[in-house]
Amino acid sequence: QISCIASPWDGFEDGPVGEGWVQVHQDAKSWVSAGRDHTCTNNFDLSYDCWGDNSFGQSNQGPSVNYYQLEVGGDFTCGITQNNGGLDCWGDQAANQHLTPLGSFVDMGLGTTHGCAIASTGEAVVWGSALAWTDPVPSTSLLTAVSAGQDYCCALETSGALDCWGFGKPVDSAAGSYRAVAAGDAHVCVLDQSGNISCYGDDTYNQVSGAPLGEFDSISAGWRHSCAVQTGTNFVTCWGDNAHGQLTAPTGQFHQVDAGWYHSCAKRPNDTVECWGCIDHDSGQCG
Repeated sequence: QISCIASPWDGFEDGPVGEGWVQVHQDAKSWVSAGRDHTCTNNFDLSYDCWGDNSFGQSNQGPSVNYYQLEVGGDFTCGITQNNGGLDCWGDQAANQHLTPLGSFVDMGLGTTHGCAIASTGEAVVWGSALAWTDPVPSTSLLTAVSAGQDYCCALETSGALDCWGFGKPVDSAAGSYRAVAAGDAHVCVLDQSGNISCYGDDTYNQVSGAPLGEFDSISAGWRHSCAVQTGTNFVTCWGDNAHGQLTAPTGQFHQVDAGWYHSCAKRPNDTVECWGCIDHDSGQCG
């Protein structure tokens, strides 16, 4: 099932007003999101489950019943609601992460204590600790995807170019035609239209130079490691820091992977979740 969000917005009673553009999201998306010490999974029926550390209530159920996108940050969780595309956040509130912007959104990413999202109009918005950043949000109103690092955000323009902003951003921008972006602690990786991976920023743990060759369908960046799903085989490969077993991805096929602070989780075609990378750092986030 596909639903469309169009800009300009007029409530859809009479269709879009004037000239605009369309963002599309898939309603029944099944995925998993790994954070610092907790994990959440969104199911095909848009129900969701969370496990791991719950010191701030981040693994509890959120205000809404159904979210078409669910993301996990440092010690908080956010979801984009199915009914109107609004944002809900719960868990740690030290940086006012729960005070989300109003509007309808199509994509979001969470960092340590901040969030960034793409509105249905294509504009980027931020909340939480990001409101104190002096580095401005990109002025373009045509962004299609966003990902949050430790204290920064990166987004893709409709042209496929990369823009980053915030504290400690690995790169200002990168020309090219990219279809996916994944921001980590101090590195960011992008996936081009052919499925090739490029990474920028800190390479202390080979987060940049260790990026694999070949074609990949999706990519995710964690604290100091990254993972990607290979095209064709649907195998998961990871690179970077391995202090907690982050690189020992399970064998077999997966349709999506998400790299957290130290652990990663992936979803198999049968909707089951497998997690790894919890050696010497286990708060139940690996299940």
